[in-house]
Amino acid sequence: MQESAKLMLKAGNFQEYCNIMMSLDRYEEAIAVAPKVSLRFWQKCVDSYRANLVQDLEESQNLSMQVKARDTLNELVDFSIVSGNYEDAADVLHKHG
Repeated sequence: MQESAKLMLKAGNFQEYCNIMMSLDRYEEAIAVAPKVSLRFWQKCVDSYRANLVQDLEESQNLSMQVKARDTLNELVDFSIVSGNYEDAADVLHKHG
C-alpha cells in the first residue's frame, strides 16, 4: 500500500494518496498533502483524524495507558483547534480534566 501511495503522489493523484495514507493510519502525512486537493478535502482528512484520535483515546483509557492517552489528548485538542472546532477542544479538555 505504501508503494501505491508513493505512485499516486508522483502521478499527482493527491486525493488517492491521502486516502491510502489515512487507511494506513498515517493521517498527518495525508493532512499535509490534502490542501493540494481542496480546503474541503483537508477538513475531511482532519475530521477523520480527529475521529481516529477519539477512538484511540477511549481505547487507551480502557487499557490504562496514561502516557499514550495524554499524547493522544494533546493531539486531539491541537487538531480540533487547527480545524476551527474550538468547542470540541474545550469539551475534550473539560471531559478529561
